[in-house]
Amino acid sequence: MRSQIAAALCSAILAFAAGSLLPIAQAAPGNASQANTSIRDLMDSIVDPSADVIWGASGTIVDKDQGIVELFPKTAEGWMDVRRAAVRIIGRDACRAAPA
Repeated sequence: MRSQIAAALCSAILAFAAGSLLPIAQAAPGNASQANTSIRDLMDSIVDPSADVIWGASGTIVDKDQGIVELFPKTAEGWMDVRRAAVRIIGRDACRAAPA
């Protein structure tokens, strides 16, 4: 259990340390295609869903019938989904810091 949590945390830390931020297209000033987004929009559309993926990626269920059930991604694709969610959260800061 602890090794799976440690692996998930290490994945998030490595993603942060590697600087794998999502590319951000910046519109030229005065361009009509420039998008205006609020912090609430970023939270609702990027941060909250990504955090749900990370928080739901691991856990423990103690059940009377099944005993202790450990939850964690079991495939490489499952771990990649968790990593992508971490990168989206990290990339949120770059979106916020982009000049308007």
